Amino acid sequence: MRWPNLSYVSVDDFIIAKAAGRNVLHLGCAGDYLEYGRDAVLHCRLGEVAKSLTGIEMQLASLEGVRSLLPEDAGGRILYYQANVEDLDFLAGKTFDLVLAASIIEHLSNPGNMLRHFRRLCSPGGAVIIVTPSPFGMLQFMRVAIRRNEAANPEHTAYFSPAVLSELCRRYGLEATGWRTGYGWRPDSLAWRVKYAVGVPFFKIFPQLGGSLIGMFQPSVQR
Repeated sequence: MRWPNLSYVSVDDFIIAKAAGRNVLHLGCAGDYLEYGRDAVLHCRLGEVAKSLTGIEMQLASLEGVRSLLPEDAGGRILYYQANVEDLDFLAGKTFDLVLAASIIEHLSNPGNMLRHFRRLCSPGGAVIIVTPSPFGMLQFMRVAIRRNEAANPEHTAYFSPAVLSELCRRYGLEATGWRTGYGWRPDSLAWRVKYAVGVPFFKIFPQLGGSLIGMFQPSVQR
């Protein structure tokens, strides 16, 4: 598979723009930066723009953490469920304009168990966004090439490229419609400012070397 044309973006800003005014299902909604407050948590920022927002989180402590930053409301616009994303049968009958699986598929034992739900969870015209580390990210390659060190999260179980993720999703009735690479939120520090100042211009020229892969999908037409 020849790689598609890419652009390099802020992952959070890209997702927020896609979520504005839509009914959103956010899987693994707590994220990694609860201790840094609302501005660091994607789910909280989604709550500012989404028409409705449903969050799924398996870990109770993480769920309570994100709920404390963005509480449920009486009108049901913000909802939470403690659940495993590989078993979403309890959402039967519900549909969403956007299903978001950001930095979660690489944690799963059986990613197909999650993907099998997405087709029915998408409303007509709905979309899926999957974010996952790119196996071709330059910084990871340099760590392996120079230091012989793979800086992988010990909870990760797989890597996905555009070709591999496209095929996996195709088996569950999802068609790839576009790709980006990008960078995520990080706590402010001098080291991060330097990386941002140098890295973002470089990866905008060579987006195929970006660290995070963003895949956009829609339910394929049944024949």
